[in-house]
Amino acid sequence: MEGKMEQVVSDIIIFVIIFLLVFVIYNFAVINKEKKRLEKMKKKNQRVDEAAYPAEVMYLVKRYQLDLKKVNYFSLLREISLVCSFDLSLIAYLATQVNGTIWQILIAALLCIPVIYISFMLYGKRLQKKGLTKVCTTQKK
Repeated sequence: MEGKMEQVVSDIIIFVIIFLLVFVIYNFAVINKEKKRLEKMKKKNQRVDEAAYPAEVMYLVKRYQLDLKKVNYFSLLREISLVCSFDLSLIAYLATQVNGTIWQILIAALLCIPVIYISFMLYGKRLQKKGLTKVCTTQKK
């Protein structure tokens, strides 16, 4: 019984380490880059080009009609980085639970699209319920 408990604790620790590592890297790669881009555009008094937004933001805008005027853009990016970090950590953790490099790659590849799609679907629905979209789908009972 103690051996299984130690395994569960070590699995949780590995998952958290992967999550934190991916979160920090994602923040440096996406959020800091986006801050610099927006600061540069403000200095030049240019209008923000929507095509230059990160792909995750554009997906939420197109699929769930996210209204960027209603949200704090950097808190949105931070929440997206949490979602992406969780997705990548979950996929990496589940793939490493299988023996064999080929099987690990296959499982990671097969899990990628469904996990990302489901997590962004849930996040998009949450944004809709908060009223941050152009067309709110909250139902009054």
